[in-house]
Amino acid sequence: MKKAICKALKNLKHIQNKLSTPGENGAVISVLRDVEAVTISVLESVLSFISGPEAESKSSRWSLVLKLMHQKKVMCEEEQKANKFLSAEAAVRSCIKSENMKHVENVQKELQSSELSIQDLEEGLETLSRHMIKTRVTVLNIISC
Repeated sequence: MKKAICKALKNLKHIQNKLSTPGENGAVISVLRDVEAVTISVLESVLSFISGPEAESKSSRWSLVLKLMHQKKVMCEEEQKANKFLSAEAAVRSCIKSENMKHVENVQKELQSSELSIQDLEEGLETLSRHMIKTRVTVLNIISC
């Protein structure tokens, strides 16, 4: 899974580099490029978060969205969520090594915690998607007028 996420991050960087090439200077195109850049940044952040600290160290900068938010609070929340994923992974590995019921229960608790974190991420992404669709509709309405 981490390989797929790293590949997706590389693809996002490639798309981001294509955005920086000069093109038409229209205001609408500029807005669309900004929206696309923010979308790429958000996806990059989500993929980096899911893949854990290894992929985060490879990313060269924080996303625009995280810069706009309070960094200390966001970093603290991200570290806690990343630790949940890492502890779930460690629990699964220890369960594989030993067949103790205590380990199995520990793994189940960690996976439930991870599932809740993933559900929170999904809800956030759904909200972001709805906002982006509304923004796109607004921009298209502006263009058509």
